[in-house]
Amino acid sequence: MIESVQNPQIKRLRKLLTSASFRKKESAFVIESLKVADAFFRQFPDHVQTLYVVDSIDVPDLFSSLPIEYVHASVMAELSSLETASGFCCLCSMPPDPVLTSTHQEGRYLFLDGVRDPANFGAIVRSATAFGIDAILASSDSVDVFHPKTLRSMAGLGFTVPILKNADAVLDQSEWASMTWVLLDVSGGCSLSELSVQGPTVFVLGSEGQGLSSRFKRLKTVVTCTIPLAPGVESLNVAVTAGIVCYALSGW
Repeated sequence: MIESVQNPQIKRLRKLLTSASFRKKESAFVIESLKVADAFFRQFPDHVQTLYVVDSIDVPDLFSSLPIEYVHASVMAELSSLETASGFCCLCSMPPDPVLTSTHQEGRYLFLDGVRDPANFGAIVRSATAFGIDAILASSDSVDVFHPKTLRSMAGLGFTVPILKNADAVLDQSEWASMTWVLLDVSGGCSLSELSVQGPTVFVLGSEGQGLSSRFKRLKTVVTCTIPLAPGVESLNVAVTAGIVCYALSGW
């Protein structure tokens, strides 16, 4: 049993939980929820490396083939990024980036432009999964997909929809640049309910603080649209906007 916070494994887990650059360097991350770990394991079984549990936790049979390290409850509480430690975490390696193509003639995609709040990012992934979005593309200045809060906000629904990190380069790839790009803005353009597009389309959502960047100006087909709001309401949370967009697209 691991009984010290100075244990090298615990120190590595803590750094993976707190440092995006270390996660990138190690190509590894930590899941602190059995529900999320279950979903990840079913999708990427070869990328779950080790389980860390306190001895009072019943490990589901699904994980029976994996190495298990037992950890003293006080050490797990010190390690955890949660307000109340779950008594469980697992070390995972990052799956490879998806290979996306635009061959799907009615493909619907989200591009997250500088979305930096991990809870918002995770909630957007949930909506995209729930309503059948084909893929999510995230700019290099968006939050880390494997941030602990992002993973928790996905609630186990974030591993079936492809997510392409550092997706800025697609703007210079002809198959993507030739699509219709719809910029969701607080004002201007047509109403979302009136929008009619054909062929593969990318819907762009920006951060609430910074709005949309100028990187899309060089694209050939760009449409601006908005979600009409009641008087006095300036804008919606980006995750709420994404949910509305995804729901609208599910009926097309």
